[in-house]
Formats: sequence, C-alpha cells, structure tokens
Amino acid sequence: MSLVKNIHALMKDMIDMKKSMNTLETSQKNTDEQVAALKQVVEKLKRENQRLELKNRRYEETFRAVTENFTKVDEHIQQIVEELEDKRERFETNTSVVLADLKVEVRYLSVTLLDLNKHTLDIDKKFPEMMLKKYEQLSLRLNTSVENLNKDIMTTNKTMLQSVSDLENSQKIDKILYLVHH
Repeated sequence: MSLVKNIHALMKDMIDMKKSMNTLETSQKNTDEQVAALKQVVEKLKRENQRLELKNRRYEETFRAVTENFTKVDEHIQQIVEELEDKRERFETNTSVVLADLKVEVRYLSVTLLDLNKHTLDIDKKFPEMMLKKYEQLSLRLNTSVENLNKDIMTTNKTMLQSVSDLENSQKIDKILYLVHH
C-alpha cells in the first residue's frame, strides 16, 4: 500500500512535472518569442543608434564649420571695426582742417559781402539819377523816331497824292482817247 501510495504520489508528481514541463515549454516559447522580439528591437535600436551616431557626427562637423565661420566672421568684424576707427580718426583730422579752411572762407566772404553791400548802397543812391538820364535818353530817341516817322509819312503821303493825281490824269486822258476813237 505504501508502494501504491508512493506510485500514486510519483504519478501525481509526474503529472505535476508534465504540467510544469508544459508550462515551462509554453514559458520557453513565450520567452523565445520575447527574445526574438527583443532581438528585433535590439537590431532596430542598433540601426537607430548607428543612424544617430552618423547624424551626431554630421552635427559635430556642422558645428565645427559654424564655429570656424563665427571665428572668421568675428575676425572680419574686428578688422572692419579697426578700419572704421582709423577712418573716423582721419575724418576727425580732416574735419578740423576743413573747418579751419571754412572759417577763413567765411571771413573772406564776410569782407566780400560788406564790399558788395557798400557797392549796392552806392548803386541804390545813384539809381534814381541814372534812371532819369536813361528816361531822358529814351525820350529823346523816341521823339527823334516819331519825328522821322512823321517825315516819312508826310513824304509817303505827298508821293501817294502825286500818284493818285497822276492816275486820275491818266484816266482822264484814256477816257478822252476812248471817246475820240469811238
């Protein structure tokens, strides 16, 4: 009986072991599937990691190029600043010289303007007298021209009267001749 019990216990243990084995096999299959899925994920992650490393290298190269460009730009800006400072200093120097020259020119122009003002005042004083003389000269010329024109008109008038008289005489003679012939 004890042997039967032991066999039953052994059978029960065998059945439990078979169940455990089935469970283990199912577990093993699930684990294998998970391992396969994880291997695929690991492969994808490796590829992604390689892609990211390549991208990171490109970014590093770009960053180095940008850093070099910024360095060159900074050097260029420093050079421009130095040139501008030099030009500003030369401009200030030239401006001082030009201002001194302008002061001399302004003084000269002031003196010239004073002379011109004096001359203008002199002309203003002489202007009425000069205008009167010009008016008298113009009046004299105009009177002379009018007299000459009157003489010419009188001469032309006499000539026309003579021409009209001659024409009348000529017509009278033509009439007489016509009458005599007819």
